[in-house]
Amino acid sequence: MSAVWIPSSSPQQSAGILRALAYFDGVKYHGGVQDRSGRAGMAFSVASDFKRQPKKQTAIFDPYTGILLAYEEMLTEDAGELNVRVLSVTEYTTPPDRGINRGRSAPWRAAQPG
Repeated sequence: MSAVWIPSSSPQQSAGILRALAYFDGVKYHGGVQDRSGRAGMAFSVASDFKRQPKKQTAIFDPYTGILLAYEEMLTEDAGELNVRVLSVTEYTTPPDRGINRGRSAPWRAAQPG
């Protein structure tokens, strides 16, 4: 998920793709959020148990371009011998701020999934 982006030629296409993503089985939509850099985006997460490490994987996308703003993995249960506390962030990735969405309102706020 850390190399994901949703390229499109218009804000309407990006909005449509993000709306559809919210309805995928196992995907939880968290609405409008800010990443750790303060950038506005739309957050989606999935639960994972890859390598017996129960975690929540969250991706935050720019609502205009579909570009991935941030990706985070958080441990949700005891991981056994790893000796890492539950709710610890085990991975976080964010590209540099390029002024992606400053001063704009999301084109799909009126059509958010329920």
